[in-house]
Amino acid sequence: MARCIEHGQEQILRSDGTYSCPECWVFHKQSACLCNQHNCTNKGAFRFTWPGKDEQYVCEQHVGQLLGIVEAMGMHLQVIPL
Repeated sequence: MARCIEHGQEQILRSDGTYSCPECWVFHKQSACLCNQHNCTNKGAFRFTWPGKDEQYVCEQHVGQLLGIVEAMGMHLQVIPL
């Protein structure tokens, strides 16, 4: 799930496709979402979706690691730059 870059709160996906932080109610663009990797506070530079899961974000530092895991599993994952 995407997190607010200012508060670290999970953002709420609105019906119009935008996200908002429940703490500050500020609308964030996708590029303001944080990397989903454990203990990473970098801004997401790419978006991706595991089959059957919500869209997530990954930073430039962790995208290679993510793609390595996908390759090792023999899967295909579309990673889209923001």
